[in-house]
Amino acid sequence: MKHGDATGVRKEHGRTMQDQRDMALARLRHLRLDRMLPAARELVLERRRSCPDDMTWQMEAANQDLFEGDPDAALAVFEALARIEGFGGALECLLKSAELRARRGDFTAAFDILATTRLKYPDYDGTDSVRRQILLLADVPQRGPIQDMVKAARMGPTSIATISRAIEMLAGYTAHNGDDHEMALELGRLLRLAGRHAEAVSVLASPATAKGYAGRLESMIELARAWEAVRNPGAAWDIVSTIGTEFPAHSAFSTLVVEFLARRGRSAEAIGILGRLYPGLEPGHRSPALAALAEARATRMFEAGLIPGKLSVSMLVAPAEAMPLVGAGIIILTKDEADILMHNLVHHYRLGFRNFCLVDNQSHDGTADCIARFRAEYPDALVFSCHDQIAGHYQADKMGLFMDVFVGYARLAGITLDWLFFLDTDELLACIDRADAEKLRIAMADKTYDIIVFHWLLCASPAPLRSTPSASSPFESFNVVEPTFPPTSKIALRVGSGCRPTEGNHWISGFDGDIARAFIAAEHGWLMFHFTIRSFDQLRSKVVNGGRAFLDTSGLETHGGHWKERYARYLDEGDAFIGQLLLDHVRSVRDGGFTLEP
Repeated sequence: MKHGDATGVRKEHGRTMQDQRDMALARLRHLRLDRMLPAARELVLERRRSCPDDMTWQMEAANQDLFEGDPDAALAVFEALARIEGFGGALECLLKSAELRARRGDFTAAFDILATTRLKYPDYDGTDSVRRQILLLADVPQRGPIQDMVKAARMGPTSIATISRAIEMLAGYTAHNGDDHEMALELGRLLRLAGRHAEAVSVLASPATAKGYAGRLESMIELARAWEAVRNPGAAWDIVSTIGTEFPAHSAFSTLVVEFLARRGRSAEAIGILGRLYPGLEPGHRSPALAALAEARATRMFEAGLIPGKLSVSMLVAPAEAMPLVGAGIIILTKDEADILMHNLVHHYRLGFRNFCLVDNQSHDGTADCIARFRAEYPDALVFSCHDQIAGHYQADKMGLFMDVFVGYARLAGITLDWLFFLDTDELLACIDRADAEKLRIAMADKTYDIIVFHWLLCASPAPLRSTPSASSPFESFNVVEPTFPPTSKIALRVGSGCRPTEGNHWISGFDGDIARAFIAAEHGWLMFHFTIRSFDQLRSKVVNGGRAFLDTSGLETHGGHWKERYARYLDEGDAFIGQLLLDHVRSVRDGGFTLEP
């Protein structure tokens, strides 16, 4: 026989052997599908006898053990075959070994096998699929379901059980995914939300020190706050200082300076740092930095005790003789607050405001009649009103829309609006000293300023009320006041400045100017008094309306958490919850504040 003929015979024999194996494997699959397990085992044994060097049939013998319910025997064979160098089925044996180890509850060994698989077969992309199966067997949730649970826990209305379950799921996931810094950050946030700050410190250490991780700054911020919560201000300030060094042009450092200095009696120091830092901030970071600076400056006023010492009811009730504030307009989005709306409109009219935009968001308590009454009694005031049929709490979007509409509407009446004040129905501006009354007018006329920043004083009645008194001034009925801490800001904007109010009208977007362009009203004797909780009837209406509005709003799932939570508790506990919430408010303001002089 010629050499070429011998080679051809060997090739033909090889093809024949391969064909026979393929035919036998196909028959084996059919037998297993038909649950003809005895026949399947007999076929495997026959092939092992006839082909003792073909490891494929040893592997199929292990598979047969699995079909017949003997995973321990199968595991022993798979692990032995996986160690044979050059065996084409070694990869499959490794993966099956990992899965069987996991089914026995030996997850550490299973993950070790997968790690070996990655090293030996770096180009194989199926390891992650097996890994996910093992995680499911270990009751370790996958990233998608975890993210849904975390979102639910952070959005509210949120129960303690929901937060605890989200923490449990995240902890299980991160234990097997140590390099997923994003989920570690989420776990740290939830631990802080649950008051488990010491655990948060441990969890956040990794993402906060992960070089190159996009969320490292956020992780550092959360870690600093966790250290502060466990009463380690030194460690907290070390983190803040590192942020200032590594992210000097980011507004996060400004916010933390106020949080860790101004809120701890060191407002003058915070103001100095922020003043030096501000000019070097990147575009887009000046607005939040200015918010931090405004907070520090208001805090300094409250710390000095200058404001409480001047307050009296007679001083705060607006005089009837105030000159008109030319070019000033007020925009109010209102819903079922007729108990204070008329007081609001008349009070601001007496302060000099003559232009009002009133957006009634589906009120059912006589709000429309109140607006009509004000229009009739003060005919020299421009009152633009409309019925808002969109129930969702799109406050920032609505304010941005109506500020343009209001400016155009006033222009039709021959009025040029230069300033817009964004108020809630329960917010009243007031000057604490007659000597300071003209300072607001002067600031509005000064082209230096683009924004005016007010800060809240919370107001409460001396004792809980069933309904809101209608005859007396709110300053008389709710004469117990307390500065919010940290100070809460509300803003007014110069028309044409390019700025817009953010959600809640607490701050602005689009500002990139100098510090000097902001008028901090508290430094000039002007404050905003917030009559947020007035009576049982009003509070119940507010909780229901607020909760429903945020639940009807898409795109703001992370906003309004306190209203959604209150609404959920009201649905569970009824009027008892409203009564307790009212009592807590009265006690809180009374314990932390002071009573106005007559």
